[in-house]
Amino acid sequence: MMLKFLKYEIKRTKKYSIFFLLISLIFSISIWSIAYIQKDKFNLFSLVNTSFLFLLFVFLLTNLIYFLLRFRKDIFSKTSYLTFTLDISTLKVFTAKFFAALFLNLFLIFCYYLNFLIVKKLFELILKFNTTEIFPYRFISVILILEIYWLMAYELLTLAFSFSKVKFFRKYFDFVSITFFTVLYVVLIGIMRNIYILFPYSFKITGNIIKIKKIIGIDFLMIYFNKNLSMIGINIYMIFFSFSVILISFILNLFIVKNKADL
Repeated sequence: MMLKFLKYEIKRTKKYSIFFLLISLIFSISIWSIAYIQKDKFNLFSLVNTSFLFLLFVFLLTNLIYFLLRFRKDIFSKTSYLTFTLDISTLKVFTAKFFAALFLNLFLIFCYYLNFLIVKKLFELILKFNTTEIFPYRFISVILILEIYWLMAYELLTLAFSFSKVKFFRKYFDFVSITFFTVLYVVLIGIMRNIYILFPYSFKITGNIIKIKKIIGIDFLMIYFNKNLSMIGINIYMIFFSFSVILISFILNLFIVKNKADL
């Protein structure tokens, strides 16, 4: 039954996914068109990569808002009774929603990345535009790391929605709940950034744990680089910390909806 519900969750996003793919394709074409027109006036590496990353964050935020609103509608709106009349447990509902959000967000972001590369290749073939040194392919590792942060935000903010339906002193505190968990998310990222510097340990390909002697990288990305800016590892403590936050938030969210929240 959970697999059927998961398939249903994925199918529901058909219109949104198509719209997202079209928008990402339009923006990809726009960015490469500007880069081609302005190729003699600007630093193309900076222009293209900054534009790509900016849109990446915008799309991640858009997806987050979309899935949060859908969660709130299905669990806490006036029509949420339809969700709980299904022959499926709350645990399975939450699990299906979690994996639907995980897979669809990752799929859509990779499609945006793929759109960007396809348009890049077309500009090379049709317009003979040399883009070899403009757009690096290592962004794929950045996307995977940002997916972890995205899941943390998703779980913490769905938890905020659940807390907003619990009465404290006979009142609901929607705004306070959302503000608190948003601030908590920022604090947790701050803690992870310190872990990156204070505990620079990573897995080696052989399975051993190594300490990074010379730290090169951006702290919130969890990734360590060598002098040639090739990835040499990911901070294992940051991975463990982020996965723990996601798991604890999921369990707490499930407990509140089942036992405390007014549905």
